[in-house]
Amino acid sequence: MGAWEQELKHLSPNMEMYLKTILSLEPAGDGGVRVSEIAKSLHVTKPSVSEALRWLRTEGLVVHPAYGEVRLSARGRRKAEEILHRFEVLRQFFVDVLHVDQRTAERDACEIEHVVGPVTLKRLTAYVEKATRGRTRAKRSRLGSLESPARGGGRRPTK
Repeated sequence: MGAWEQELKHLSPNMEMYLKTILSLEPAGDGGVRVSEIAKSLHVTKPSVSEALRWLRTEGLVVHPAYGEVRLSARGRRKAEEILHRFEVLRQFFVDVLHVDQRTAERDACEIEHVVGPVTLKRLTAYVEKATRGRTRAKRSRLGSLESPARGGGRRPTK
């Protein structure tokens, strides 16, 4: 069993959701997140959040002084960013490649982000980048033909 699989078994989908939620709620700068904000965002009770935070704190993923705001540790931030990356790649694949509506794409990506393996994610990331790069070039090409003549493209104005 590889390190990733051990980490996956170690961190449940629920704990991953807590990390991702804390990351998304953190204000810019040094601000932390209140337990009530996490509870509201995840639609769970404050005691449930407190229990999860105790576990995340013992694993070194969050810093949470008694009655204080929650902050991700450096390790917790790296893990949360990895989870967010998995979500974003999956969501983009569903929307841009499969043309799934945004709401469905987000729901499905949120479910799958917890089980997709690193090899699959790496290949999916490359595929999405290649697929969207082609569309971006085509869009720029179409937009370039609409530019003003002074900028080197487009139609000349008629008199």
